[in-house]
Amino acid sequence: MRSAVVVGAQGVIGRYIVERLAALPDWQVVGLSRRRGADAPRVRHISVDLLAPADAADKLTGLNDATHVFFAAFQPGSGPAADYAKNIAANRDLLVNAGSALDAASHQLERVVL
Repeated sequence: MRSAVVVGAQGVIGRYIVERLAALPDWQVVGLSRRRGADAPRVRHISVDLLAPADAADKLTGLNDATHVFFAAFQPGSGPAADYAKNIAANRDLLVNAGSALDAASHQLERVVL
């Protein structure tokens, strides 16, 4: 059995990944997002603020069987969409905080997909 963690599970791409993996017989899925999602067979959600390293470390510590991470989170900035530079720091922090917490929690990680 493979165990996927989908970061940004309530977004457009994240929802699709959760649905596709949950439909496969050999996957269990944990969805991470600020908003709590609905649990389903082989799917559970964790509401976590990934911009807060302590919250990420605390809430993800039990994911010791995670084998795959699918990173689909995005924190939009304020203002015009063309000002992408404003988005860099928050999105970097999402990736670093999630990745660090999951790396510490599971020694079974095989793949991280961005």
